[in-house]
Amino acid sequence: MKVNDIIYTSGGYEQTNVHFYKVVRRTKASIELMPIGKSETGKTECNGHWIEVVPNDNVSSNNLFMRRYKDGDKYVKVGNYGEIGQLWDGKPKLETHPLFGH
Repeated sequence: MKVNDIIYTSGGYEQTNVHFYKVVRRTKASIELMPIGKSETGKTECNGHWIEVVPNDNVSSNNLFMRRYKDGDKYVKVGNYGEIGQLWDGKPKLETHPLFGH
């Protein structure tokens, strides 16, 4: 992972939430992440229960945080509750529609 890469997490209990983060700094043993927003693509699945989302770095947070990371790692621990982030592949991700479980 390198600066400006987008990382995402996907998971939840009784609903699926997707969160995006941007790599803003890289050291030999860690990366600094910035939470960013998401936008809906307008596509839905399963009778509207699922929506497609993509990252929106026009919406960001000043809550930067560091995580251990070294070259070759495929994942990075993002949250304090075991959330695992991975490099975003450029494809929309599915999350539960706000009316169905949030």
